[in-house]
Order: sequence, then structure tokens, then C-alpha cells
Amino acid sequence: MLKSLRQQSFWQQCGLLSLYILLAIAIVYLYVSQEQTFFFWDRAAYYNWAWEMTQTFRESPQLAWQEIRQSLASDYNKLYILPLIPLMRLAGQSRMSYIASVALVYQIPLGLILGKIASSITSSISPRLSFWSAAFLTLVIPSTWYTLLEGYPDIGGTLGIAGAILVYSYRRPFNSWNKIPVIGLLIALAFMFRRHFGYAALSFLLGLCFQETILKSQKLAKLSIATTLREGSMPVIKVALISLCSLFWIALLTPSLLHYVLQQNLTKLYSSYAISLAHVFTYYKVSFGWGMWLFGILGLGIATATTQSLEKRRVLLLLLGYLGFSVLIWWGYLRYPGVHYNLHFTLPLTLGVVSLFDWLYQFQSQILLRGFLIFYLILNFTIGLTPWMSGHPAWLNYFFVRSQPPVQRQDYREIKSLVRYLHEIPETSFPLYVASSSQVFNSDLLQNASVFFSGQYRTTFNLVPTPEVDSRDFYPLEGLLKSQSVIIATPFQHHLSPLEQDVVRVVVNAFNKHREISQDFERLPRQFFLQKDVVVSIYQRIQPTAIPVAIRTLDWMQAQIGDRPGTQLDWIILSQLFPSSVVRHPDSSYRIFTHPTASFLYIDELSPMTQIRGEVQFADSQCIGTTLQFSTVDAEGTPLQVVQQQLTPHQDGKFSLSLAAAKARYLQMDVLNYEPNASPNHCALEIQSLQIQGNQTPQQST
Repeated sequence: MLKSLRQQSFWQQCGLLSLYILLAIAIVYLYVSQEQTFFFWDRAAYYNWAWEMTQTFRESPQLAWQEIRQSLASDYNKLYILPLIPLMRLAGQSRMSYIASVALVYQIPLGLILGKIASSITSSISPRLSFWSAAFLTLVIPSTWYTLLEGYPDIGGTLGIAGAILVYSYRRPFNSWNKIPVIGLLIALAFMFRRHFGYAALSFLLGLCFQETILKSQKLAKLSIATTLREGSMPVIKVALISLCSLFWIALLTPSLLHYVLQQNLTKLYSSYAISLAHVFTYYKVSFGWGMWLFGILGLGIATATTQSLEKRRVLLLLLGYLGFSVLIWWGYLRYPGVHYNLHFTLPLTLGVVSLFDWLYQFQSQILLRGFLIFYLILNFTIGLTPWMSGHPAWLNYFFVRSQPPVQRQDYREIKSLVRYLHEIPETSFPLYVASSSQVFNSDLLQNASVFFSGQYRTTFNLVPTPEVDSRDFYPLEGLLKSQSVIIATPFQHHLSPLEQDVVRVVVNAFNKHREISQDFERLPRQFFLQKDVVVSIYQRIQPTAIPVAIRTLDWMQAQIGDRPGTQLDWIILSQLFPSSVVRHPDSSYRIFTHPTASFLYIDELSPMTQIRGEVQFADSQCIGTTLQFSTVDAEGTPLQVVQQQLTPHQDGKFSLSLAAAKARYLQMDVLNYEPNASPNHCALEIQSLQIQGNQTPQQST
């Protein structure tokens, strides 16, 4: 009989698990199959990288692994792709397959882990019912689906944090010191997966301190001073050990990532994404619905206050602390909106709703109360992911999630016509600059639309990298100078506050207000009319931009933009016969790779006496040589002082020059032919350790 009951229970669990997986896949299929749009930015990038890496892995697993390791030190790493590769090879490499694979690999395990945690904190209902309640609850929280259905794999990072809480809650929470390395590893994996989970790790550690402080405060009051100090310091020691273990694992597994994070001021770099406290409050309110916030917090609070189990109270206090510190960090300090940042609140709110569900079980009217809660969750899910109630009354926004049904663009055919038109214009019309950065139209949308129609046209456009965010990017001048065509969308298109996207606005204004640089282009007769009354115009270059015009345009742009954009270098490429590159070294010196003839502009502040140092290295001894010419120029591009240095492959390439720059705005460097009629073909060169510094006395070398 016992064996029969066990077998029956086993098959019931298998049935529930199968239903859970089928529901998740069904939601993915029903949602994604209704989309008719073009994806861009992160929504497209994660899928594109997964598709590319699956192809690379099929051809060379070693090369794929090497590329994944190299990506760990970049803004976006590709670690998330590894477990997706087998599924995408089996199910195909469509976007549908990618989203379904992410759901299977990350979302479904998250629900199961939350179920396991829920079974350790509930008291009135059975652990098995708690487990499946939490698991299925993850399927009806729209904010979690927003992240997944838009293509973000960030839910994998939540797995690390949820795993740390599960390890902590297993049996007696935190009584075993051998949990510390495991918790440290799980937190490190979450951070390695996506950087913003470093804030989740901070919330977890602060939540541990909060929980231990609450539980020990009454106990310590009755102890001696020595015992109080010893016992009171234990939580701090444990949290410090977890932090050290996390850093150890990160340094061991991905030292390049740790070095990158320590070298960057990420808060300043992404400051343009921050919104006001009122707006961030509204954003996270509609991302879940007030009902979800109310039920989640109420459930955690009531469960903490009423539970008789010290072990359960420890975990519940940790969840309350984690939620509270996450709110302080994301609402008060960072203030970033983003569907992937919703994941920082999903975990505690989900477990809070399960705790409320458990507490209601003790009332005589528990069926009615729990029925109301289930009805709310299903209605909230319906409003969030389907168009059925997209026109619901405004007052519902106070209690329910915002509606985000499958996107169906109204200008699908017009975008296709634009792609066709651009593919039909001559190759000499490229590279192309796109001055638009909104959900309606941007450069990445255009590129991905071209890929979507790749069966009819060449796959991609030659697009110039364009700045979009003031705190993160650079001046648009260099891209404009390289471009043979410019696309302008009017009215000015932005996805952040207009004040944070001046690097886009200045280009639109330059053409709409007929600034000097726009005279080098001519508008083509065809225009394209997109949704939300956006008009796209194409301007084709008719003549090169003169260097004085470029300098005057830069001076105007700097006045319009204000503070220098976040990643703008000190040197800008003004003109080039062959491709050039500028790299900044950690000591603030520069390496410039170029050929004669090319011109560069130093835009940082100049000292009254400016000294220029560097070393020229030629790639080919057949080169006759080059002449470096440095000129101080004013805001109009007029040369004030000029100094030259001739260099050949057969002499010491080091140089040291000085210029008076008291009235100068910029420093211009021209890489000239050694002789006027000399061929530059063999004259690839590098200017190493280029530094511009102040000097007391002028010196000249010619």
C-alpha cells in the first residue's frame, strides 16, 4: 500500500511538472506568434548573439568557448548562451526557439527553486502545495514575462540569488559555516551573468545583516558585554566572509570582468538613464500593479509576525530585508527603469503572495479569500500580456499591471519600403548615419529590419556607429564626417529624457535648421511616414566637409550638448584617406593608427604652453616618411601657431614639440606625406604614447 501511494505521488508530481512546462511553452508560443514588429537594441542583441554562437559552436566549439570567455570583460557577456546551445540546435534558431529555450533553461528552474523556498516558510498548507503554488505563480506574474518575451536572459541571474536564498534556508538557516562558500559562489555567478545583479547581492547581504540584527537584538540585551560583542559580531563576520568568497570566485573565474568593473565608473556612465523619484515610483508601480505590491508585502509581514518557527522567521526576515534594500537601491539611488530590473523584486513579492495564500488558509472563509486572490492574479496576468483589456479604465492602473500585449507595428510595410529603397541606392551612398533613437525608429531597428528581409536584399547596411545617450556615448561629429548619407527622423526621436540625448538632437537640429555642415548634403525626394507621425528623410552627401567647417560644427555641438559625453576621447578623427583608429591607454596617453593623409583634432583643454610628445613607428620600411604638423586653432578653425616634425622609418621616431596655445580652442594634428607627390600606400604608421601636456618654455623641432 505504501509503495502504491509513493508511486501515485510520483506520477502526480510528474504530471504537475509536465503541466507547468507545457503552460510556460504555451504562453511563449501564443505571445511570440502574435508579434509583428522589428526588434532592436537589447531585445535583438541577445537573440542575435545566441544565434551566432550556436552557429559558431556547430563549426568550432573551441572558437565558441574562446569568444564567450572574451566577452566576460565587456558590457554584455555571452555566458547565458552556453546552456541554450543544445536546445537551439534541436528546436531551430528562430526567435521563438530562443525565447522558449530561455524559458526552459532559466524561468522554469526559477519557479521550482521559489517553490522549494516557499515550502520552507509556509505553515498552514502542505509543503507540496506551497511548492506548486509558488511555481505556478511565477507563470502569472506579467513583469517576469516582460523580461523574457522581450528577449532578455537576465532571469538566469535571478537563479543565482534564489539559489543563495535556498541554500541559506535549507534545514537550519546559516547555522552551518560550510554554506558560506556555496552562497558566495551563487552570488558570484549571478553577478557574472549580468552585472546589475551585483546590487541584488548587496541587497541579499544587507538583508542578512537586517535579519540577524532583528533576531539578536532582544537576546543580546540580556547577555554580558563580552558575550554581546562576540555574538553581535558574528553576522558581520559571516556577511564579510560571503563577500570575500564572492570576490574570490569572480577573481578566479572571470578576472577580466572584475578588472573591468573596478576600472569603470558605471554609475556615472549610465546616469542619463536615471529618472526622477516620482517617475521611478510610477514605473515600478505599473510594472507589477499595486495589488501585487500590497499582497506581497502584506504576506511577508504577516507571515513574519505570526510564524512560531525561528527558522521560518529567519528566512522571512531575510526576504523582507532583501525587498526593502532593493527598493532603496533601485528607487532611491539608481532610479533606472527597465523590464530586466523588475527581476530584483519578483523573487520576494512572489514568495510574499504565497505566504499570504498560506495565512488565509486558517480562516473559515478561506476559500472565498483565496479565490479572490487567485482571481486577481489571473486578471492581472490577462491585463498584462493580452490585448483584451488594453482599453481598460484608467483607475484600474492603480491596482493592476500595465498592459503590454504582443507588438504589432502599424507601419510594417513602410519600414519594408524604406529598407528596399536603401538597398536600391548606390553603394557610394554608404556609410549611413541614422539620427533617431526612439522605439519608433533607430539605427538598430533599421539594421535588424534589413536582416529580417535578408532573403530579398543584401543582409546588412553599412551604418556608422551613432551616439544616443549623453552620459554613455560620444560626439556625433566624427560619424557625420565619415557618412555619405544621413537619415533624419522628425520630430526629434528619443527614448530617454530629451535632455539626456542631446547627442542625437544636435544632428537633427543641424539639418532642420540648415547649419553649415548640412550644406554638404542634399535631401532625396522620397520620404517615409512611420507610426506616431514620424517622418524619415534621407540626405545624401554632395561634397566633403571642409576641416574649418567641421571645427565650427564641433564648437556649436559642444555648446548645445554641455558636459562632454561619457566615452568621448580627447582626439577626434577629422579626415582620413585610409581607415584610422584612436585608442586611449590607462596612463591617458594615446595610440593612433593612420596613414598619410589624415587629420585629427585634440579637444581637451590646452595649457598656455602646450608640449606634444610621442613616438612614430612605421609598419613598412618602404615608406618614404611622414610629416607631422601640429596647429593651434580657434573656434572658427583658423590656424594660430604651426609646428612640424619630419620622420622616416630609418630614424628615431620620438618627437617633442611645443606650441603657444593661449588663445587656442583646439589642437589640430595633420599626418602629411613626407613629399607632396609621395604615395601613402606603404605608409601605415602608429603614433605611440602621444601626450599633450603643459610646458613652461616653448621649444620647437622641425
